[in-house]
Amino acid sequence: MKFKFFGCALLGIFFICSGLLSADARTITMADARVKFQVPNTWRITEDTGNWLVQSPDGGGVSVTFSLLSAQNLEDAARECLQVVTEQIGAVKYTGELTSGVLNGMEYVDQLATAMDGRMTVSITLVMTPAKKWLMIAYLGSVQHESAWQRDVVSIAGSLQPM
Repeated sequence: MKFKFFGCALLGIFFICSGLLSADARTITMADARVKFQVPNTWRITEDTGNWLVQSPDGGGVSVTFSLLSAQNLEDAARECLQVVTEQIGAVKYTGELTSGVLNGMEYVDQLATAMDGRMTVSITLVMTPAKKWLMIAYLGSVQHESAWQRDVVSIAGSLQPM
């Protein structure tokens, strides 16, 4: 059985662009995943039981969630991601092909989707961490706000590094 998965062109760019953040960023460590990433100081950061929500300074036009999944394989991780996202924003419509590659030595898959009748861009990227666990990077961006924060989102995602 084939599974469907979603990702984002904005996050797809991050695989090319890492290290764009400067000293005016905070480093977030996810010890259980053995990864770290950087977030600009102007962005809001919330931690809840090891999961991190990063929101644009405008109050939520764009958000990126980093969450370690319980799933052991890719198909189950994709199902878990779909469940999390649809509970938050409703049904998604797939708009692109599944892509895969390597980011800073870690394998990933991602795919683009939209939600809320095209008013929201959705991306879920699954990264196999050094701890051999799936990390979900969920991007949600309102179409009207995402271009203003594209550079920051690319920098945040591209800063993901193994520890």
